Amino acid sequence: MLSNGQDRKMWLTRALCQKVCISLSEALEKTLDYSAKEVLPASEIEKSLNTEHKLAIEKNSAKDQSTNNFGNESKNIKKTATLLCSSVNIKYGKLWIIQFLTADTKHSCEISTSRENFHVILSALVTQCKHAHWNITDLSDWVDN
Repeated sequence: MLSNGQDRKMWLTRALCQKVCISLSEALEKTLDYSAKEVLPASEIEKSLNTEHKLAIEKNSAKDQSTNNFGNESKNIKKTATLLCSSVNIKYGKLWIIQFLTADTKHSCEISTSRENFHVILSALVTQCKHAHWNITDLSDWVDN
């Protein structure tokens, strides 16, 4: 739900979902916080990302179970049309941002969030792609675990 009370729904194509999943995972890989000064082997990087990914998902699941307010919010939502998402921009740094763009830019939206929530968003997209039998490929092993 957007800050103005509107519900934003967009269709994502299979090709766009694959690109977004790969871009999200690459952003997380590029920005992994290394506490050691030396270069870590690929297996250690993957292990760190896998652990970080699982912790973010578990934390989000626990949060969802303890504070489920969706029933009350849905009564006040202003409905809008479901639009086709034409592209997605991903920015990361101090703030992590995903922009979902439509042909008509006034219906585009963006999510500003944390690195941890990028893991949650990535997991949600991968899960939905699996349910749709879209066979998203070229993802790192840590994403699927």
